Amino acid sequence: MLLETYVLQDVAGPKVMGLTDNKSYVFAVLPDGNGGFTPCPTLKHIESLLVGATGAAKLLGVGKSLFYEMASTGRLGPLPILLTSKKKVWSRKELERWCDHRCPPRDQWLQILKEQNGNGEKKY
Repeated sequence: MLLETYVLQDVAGPKVMGLTDNKSYVFAVLPDGNGGFTPCPTLKHIESLLVGATGAAKLLGVGKSLFYEMASTGRLGPLPILLTSKKKVWSRKELERWCDHRCPPRDQWLQILKEQNGNGEKKY
């Protein structure tokens, strides 16, 4: 039997599987004999390494407006990563580490990173 694995990233795919969120999932399918596929019952959620503002706000348990305010005032420690001239994302690992350090303001967070790494380079 041929087993194929797919990553669902669109809204319709997970809903077909009975899921109501927009997260990415990995699932396996088997041929159904009619030219289509039948999904296997096991799904595995994929955690994104990088998250946009909405995802970062959700991770931190704050609203999107507050997240943007924190980012613009320096209250949010981690700096965004510019993927393109218009697309900003944040490292999930850095956000988690920032929370582990009790969410210090940006200037303190950057100092913590510098002291931990010895050269100011970010390492997670």
